[in-house]
Amino acid sequence: MPSAAAPVGAAARPLETWCNRRYILRTLGCEPPLLPADELPRAEVKVTKLVDTDSQAILDVHCSTNREGSDADLCEQIARRNAGDLRSLAADKGYDKKSLRESLRNLGIRPLIKHRIFAPYDYAHNARIDEQRYNQRSMTETVNSAVKRSLGFAVRARSWFREFREIALMCVVYNIKRAVKQ
Repeated sequence: MPSAAAPVGAAARPLETWCNRRYILRTLGCEPPLLPADELPRAEVKVTKLVDTDSQAILDVHCSTNREGSDADLCEQIARRNAGDLRSLAADKGYDKKSLRESLRNLGIRPLIKHRIFAPYDYAHNARIDEQRYNQRSMTETVNSAVKRSLGFAVRARSWFREFREIALMCVVYNIKRAVKQ
């Protein structure tokens, strides 16, 4: 069962999808120049995770290749899917959106999201946030780092469904490794 605070981890460091030479050949219909591995074409998959800060377990994952929209919109979807299990949700300033805060409150979830500073009263809003609970948000970055260090920072699949499946399996394997260690 999730703890009181379950921060949404920002996808500041997306996973990369690597294309192999045969795929480039088929797509372009010609022989591409020989490129070193670090110069191969790549696309990014944006991964947003819901992490329990007590157990450091990944509770939910959302993948997207679409660059339109904001992180706050993704966060709202994830919060809605997990509304029964969450009591508070901590996220960084990238998730600062009034509609997200209202949506979380309507779901009975306490938002712990710092305001971006546009006006002097934003300092007051940030001062009212419970710092101890908000600082647990850093545990999501720990989980992101652990997943990338132990399971790799790139997915090998080329189709969207297989990329998502590979990322979801990475999260499952991470959770199993974590449970075995405890």
